[in-house]
Amino acid sequence: MLELEIILFIIAYTTLVVSLTFAFICYKRNLETQETLVLIISLLILIISISFTPILKNSGHSFFSNLFTISSMIFVGAATLLNTLKERQHKLQNMFKKIYLGLGIILFFTVHLISFFNMTKYAQWFSSGYLMLSIVFSAIIIRTTEPKIKIKIKKTDSDRLFVIAFLVIVPVYLVLQFQFCEYCDNPPIGFLLPFLFSLIAINKITDDINRLSILKINTENFQSNLIAYGLSDRETEVAKLLSQGHSYQSISELLFISIPTVKTHTGNIYRKCNVKSKYELMKIVFY
Repeated sequence: MLELEIILFIIAYTTLVVSLTFAFICYKRNLETQETLVLIISLLILIISISFTPILKNSGHSFFSNLFTISSMIFVGAATLLNTLKERQHKLQNMFKKIYLGLGIILFFTVHLISFFNMTKYAQWFSSGYLMLSIVFSAIIIRTTEPKIKIKIKKTDSDRLFVIAFLVIVPVYLVLQFQFCEYCDNPPIGFLLPFLFSLIAINKITDDINRLSILKINTENFQSNLIAYGLSDRETEVAKLLSQGHSYQSISELLFISIPTVKTHTGNIYRKCNVKSKYELMKIVFY
């Protein structure tokens, strides 16, 4: 059984690393956000902390094992909600994000402080509560809002249910496994957690592959997609590079024009297409 656990954890590590790689590729093409990268990294850190828990406990470092896992849970909680807020169309003020992130930072230092006063149990409850609250907020936002960028692939409502289900199952499992097993000195990690992390990573990999494939297909018809907006040839070139995630500096070097000229073309593109950002431009160009 231990061998199967190890295999599942190796699969979970591998899929998360591959997912992070694809997310970074999409990020470089302006198809993914920094928040998504941070979320994947936080999940990777969490599963590392959990998989090393038995080793640290057996070597007499139970305190540091608990602290590592607690810190990782706070990290995942903050990253989950921030990623959801970034990807969804909502009316929440930016102040809400700052307050919640600030709460996470305060909680991070607080749980470390109280852990050194032999109050690890309270630190566990605080971190679990923060994670669960993040999951609940994220699930509600996902359930009641639309994504900022929709991928034109035949999808069903099961996709949304899939995300919500795993967002809920993971923290519940963590709480049950590490909070309520008070009579187990070294509780088994089990198969569910690495399996869930693997499925989450595979789902994300599939999503990013779809994004990249659509980008490749629609790039071939890029000019026809923008014909109705009355862009000049140069503006069309700039719009294409903007939508692919290039910076002003990069566009300047590729098209042999000055950065102020790039900014002027960008302003004209946004005005003619009635958009205010690269994300909105991508929605009318590729999706």
